[in-house]
Amino acid sequence: MVQSGEVPLDLTGATNSWDGGPRHYGWFRGDTPHTFAANVIWVCVIFGWTMGMMYPFFWVLNKFGKLRISREEEMVSRKPC
Repeated sequence: MVQSGEVPLDLTGATNSWDGGPRHYGWFRGDTPHTFAANVIWVCVIFGWTMGMMYPFFWVLNKFGKLRISREEEMVSRKPC
């Protein structure tokens, strides 16, 4: 039983993992390489999702000529001070 003022162990993150084994803390705190591999895969998923969403967006902008300003407008803004 938890006494007054104490925090139960299951709220501090010190409990066992979902499968009843010891809790895993990550690559740099004594875990297996599986955690590192999962993190690498997750970074690749995020990169792929971002590229998959943004590449078509910028491709469409480029096709409609809205990605950059015209050369004339760029040269006008290069006035010497």
